[in-house]
Amino acid sequence: MVSTEPPASAIAPSDADIEDALVFLVRQIASARTWRRIATVTGIPLDRARYIVLRAVAEHAPARTTDLAEQVGVDQSTMSRHVAQLERAGYVQRVPDADDRRASSLSLTPAGRRVMERVVDARHDLIEAALTGWSDDDRAQVAPLLARLANDFHRTEERA
Repeated sequence: MVSTEPPASAIAPSDADIEDALVFLVRQIASARTWRRIATVTGIPLDRARYIVLRAVAEHAPARTTDLAEQVGVDQSTMSRHVAQLERAGYVQRVPDADDRRASSLSLTPAGRRVMERVVDARHDLIEAALTGWSDDDRAQVAPLLARLANDFHRTEERA
């Protein structure tokens, strides 16, 4: 559990304190336990890896599997395996690529869109439960600060 008390050595949290809190949060959100809970609540047997691929398709469709693999940060064979599972489940479909008739792109099916909506709702419910007891002021501060951190981190990564 991450301490909410300020470090004894300083009033303001150090970069290490912020990193510790973020690592803990990301591990909690991405944990197998959280994904089992989401699968139970939604009735959808979708693990974290396939959710990430499904979300990438939702955000970038129509998209080739090679582009999705790069977006998600996996190799082509791993992406192909996940896509095949999502196709069998009826969540994604291949459509002819507009730029290359030999290739195909992926898009969500109506069932895939419904799955995304249910999983997103379940994730929002988990966050809402975690924020129970937070003041409106605290809630108003956390979202823009997290968005700023994410954007700044992304810019830093792009420069590297």
